[in-house]
Parts: sequence; C-alpha cells; structure tokens
Amino acid sequence: MRHHCVEALNRVLSSHGDGEAVEVLLSLVRDEQLAMMSRLACVETLGHLAKEVAPAQTGALAALADVSLHSEVRAALALALGEGERLLAAPLRLCWEREQDERLKRTLLLALVCLDDQDLGVLAQGEELALQGHPGGSLDPSESSLWDAYLPEYLAKHSRPETLGRLLRRSRFSRGWFSGSLIKAIETAERRDLVPVLLDVLEHSSLRAEPTKLRGVKLQGIIRALSQLGETPEVARRLLALFQRAVTDATLPVGYWVVDYLFEALWHVTRRAGLLVVERPRGSHRYVLLPRRS
Repeated sequence: MRHHCVEALNRVLSSHGDGEAVEVLLSLVRDEQLAMMSRLACVETLGHLAKEVAPAQTGALAALADVSLHSEVRAALALALGEGERLLAAPLRLCWEREQDERLKRTLLLALVCLDDQDLGVLAQGEELALQGHPGGSLDPSESSLWDAYLPEYLAKHSRPETLGRLLRRSRFSRGWFSGSLIKAIETAERRDLVPVLLDVLEHSSLRAEPTKLRGVKLQGIIRALSQLGETPEVARRLLALFQRAVTDATLPVGYWVVDYLFEALWHVTRRAGLLVVERPRGSHRYVLLPRRS
C-alpha cells in the first residue's frame, strides 16, 4: 500500500518544479490530519529528492529537528537522510546529540552509521550497541534490517582491534547473528591488522576441550578470514599449531570439517609466507614448516 502511495505521489509531483514539489511534500509531512502511511510516503519521496535538491535537504533537516512532529515521521526522515550524501552527517549528528527521545536517538545513530560517519562519539555508541547485543531487536523489521546490513561493515572498517576482539570474545555475542556478519565484514575490509585478534579468538574460544563458544558458520568464518588475510610466517606457525591439535587431540570437540578448513587456511597462508607444510616423519601426523624452494 505504501509503495502505491509513493507511486501516486510521484505522478502528481512530476508536473511541478523541484522547489514547489519540496514545499508540497513538507506541508504534507507536517499535516497531522493525513494518514500516517501517506505521511511516510511523502517522507520517502522527500528523501529521494534530498539526494539531488538542496532545498529538500534543508527542509527535511528542519522537519527532523521539529520535536512537535510525530516521532514515527521524524524517524522516517532520519532514515531517509541516512540514505543521502555524507555531507549530511554533520547536521544529522547535531540532531543526534540534541535528541532526548531514546528510540529516535538510536534511529539517528543508525542514519549516521549508514552515512559512514567517522565521528568518534558515533563510533563509540555503535560499538556499545553491538556489545549489548542485537541493536535492532526491539525495532520494526525495516529498521532492524538496516542495522544488520550496515553496523557490521561500519565497525569492521573503523573500530580498533581491541574493541573488535572484545566483541568476538563475548559469549553472548559470539553465538549471535552479528558475529558472523562482523567476521565477513572484517574479511571484506581486508583488516590484516586484525589477524592476531582472530587467531586469539580461535585459539582461546574454539579449539579447546571444553564446550566450544564459537560454532558452525562463526567458526568457519574466522578460519576463512584467516585464510584470506594471513600472510606471515608467524600466522602460519600459529595455524599449524591449531591444525596439529585438531588432528591429534581426541579430546577436542571439533568435526572433520574444522580440520579441512584449517588445512585449507594453512595452505593459503604458507604460500604467501613462502613456506611448506611437511609431515615429519611420514605417517606420524606431525608437521613442520620449511622454506619453500624458489
């Protein structure tokens, strides 16, 4: 229904100039007699205009700052602006800092994350939300899906290794959806400075005799990230130690697929590091690293 409202609205506004269209949209957004679905459709159209038309940006920001507007309308305005240009980050951040409504403040934070705002205060709040658990758990599905899509990438690009290590080590966090997304984002961002952190998590949280904290896709994700990012002899040495334990220690609660993934990661890393994995003596299941011949 909302999609049809937007289409109809676009047809009506197509006969007007940009400036006049913005004025019409802003008046409709503020019209409390209008059905909420129609007001949100106007916000969506205004957000599209704001990507190209300066008056639409100015008007949307002014409406967002108007505390007399319904909070649902203001939240929609924040998300619409969050899909715009990065130059909107500064005025949106000012709204975020001044906002008193906690739910709307979180929506404004999401908009800043979508804009990839690198302000340290924004980053710290994003990290805190991730440490608390699912940031979008109490929100509507569309807003929750935006958290899922943008926050892992944002943290993977900007957070310090120590913070990401804390996130990946937290028991509650490591079992959730977010850890797998974050690990994938770390790999995509090519954060090679996080390889020691990933190794620490793998060594201390997964491959041990106690019940594992990291299972399934999360464990697989860490090994895969190491496979793509590791490139030094030290990384090869630590991976070999993990592989050796997985092969020989019957007390470890790991499946055969873990051994396979570790071997694949070891193969990729040793090639980059100029090393070979050799079984010595043959048939012993004991392995050493030797320089690769040129």
